Amino acid sequence: YPNPSNGILNISGEINAAEVNIEVIDLVGRSLLKQTISGGQLNHSLNLNQFSNGTYILKATSENGTLN
Repeated sequence: YPNPSNGILNISGEINAAEVNIEVIDLVGRSLLKQTISGGQLNHSLNLNQFSNGTYILKATSENGTLN
């Protein structure tokens, strides 16, 4: 949240995994940002200010699979 973003995207929730891989992808399919964060209780912010205004896909994966 928020959607649309003000440049900072907050990710929160509880994940039953040791690590979560976060990836920001543009609509062409290019990976623009990758971060690995600790699982458990998530409270993480992504700074997206370096990207142009537009639509992006946020993909989160763990050893348990892809998170939606």
